[in-house]
Amino acid sequence: MVRSRLLPIAGVAVLSIVLSACSHTPTSMRTRVQQWATDQSYGEAEANVTEDLAGIATGIRLGDLRGVRTDCIGFNTDIDQIYSSLPAPDGSVTNDLNLAITKYWAVGAQDCYDSKSFDSAKFKGFQRDLKSGKAIYDRAESILHGYGVA
Repeated sequence: MVRSRLLPIAGVAVLSIVLSACSHTPTSMRTRVQQWATDQSYGEAEANVTEDLAGIATGIRLGDLRGVRTDCIGFNTDIDQIYSSLPAPDGSVTNDLNLAITKYWAVGAQDCYDSKSFDSAKFKGFQRDLKSGKAIYDRAESILHGYGVA
């Protein structure tokens, strides 16, 4: 008698385990991107980059090459922080951030630091790289905003 009562209970327990395993839903891309951004302190790094870009723009406007060169050192450090957070769960974000940082911004930051004047070829190259990298970076930021990452 005891055996016949336990068999249905055991069957229900096994069925419950099987159904819970089958009902596991994969984590959404939105959730994975948000978790990546949190785990990698992306918001902090992004804020630092924004601050660096504002400092560089202010220095250029004021004609303060020394200040701009100093901001370029910080900028290089901050883009390294973003680069080290890659890959992001979304391949488009990874590709855009990688391209902005490695092809444009890292080279440009070095040219900025090496510039002797605002009129030098290196500084002009830095300005071109900064603009090109920013357009690609903004595209990645737009994708991240779509996932709810500020």
